[in-house]
Amino acid sequence: MNLCRTTSAELRRLTVPVPVPAPDETLLVRVLIEHPVMRAGWESILAAMSDIDVISDEGPQRDDWDLTFIDLNDFAGRDALTAAPAEPLVVAMTEEQLTDILPHALGGVVRAMISPEDPVDDIRAALSASAQGHLWVSASLRESLSAPLEEQVAPTDELTGRELEMARMLLTGATNAEIAEVYGISVSTVKYHVSNLMRKLGIARRSQIARALNRF
Repeated sequence: MNLCRTTSAELRRLTVPVPVPAPDETLLVRVLIEHPVMRAGWESILAAMSDIDVISDEGPQRDDWDLTFIDLNDFAGRDALTAAPAEPLVVAMTEEQLTDILPHALGGVVRAMISPEDPVDDIRAALSASAQGHLWVSASLRESLSAPLEEQVAPTDELTGRELEMARMLLTGATNAEIAEVYGISVSTVKYHVSNLMRKLGIARRSQIARALNRF
């Protein structure tokens, strides 16, 4: 069954401003940027958002973040693309860098692509959408999309065996922590898998999982 096939038309729809439900809880965002001035700038922007908590390298060390924020103009950001982290990436880039990142995006770990020129509200919406399993591409990057995306990015329509198992556990009321204990993985990894299965099912809330699974 072809659920949530990524087409050029769908991507262009995602780039325009649309209402994005606020996250159910505060999002923990790790800013993975080496350059101190660049990192301080992005941390300041993100920390000003009421539903975002920024995890800084200078603060207490933790590993339960929901999203990792990178900038392709920073070495750490480029390294993160090839490291295949468990959590989704939100990537800041220029129009010229969009073509390079497409192989990593829309079906992979990259969940949102934004421009440093985007309004703060759009950046916040990108974070919220990413955490809820949606794909997000900045409206300001839309004009750079010339070739049909289905020719550049392989769609991922089917749930993996683990995603199906987790979906069934969620239907029993299991929490992320309980699922993590069963599989011997971190809570952040569970969040990534859940976010991925919700994206594939084309839903925004866990309460919609049961109905969506009927399509399989």
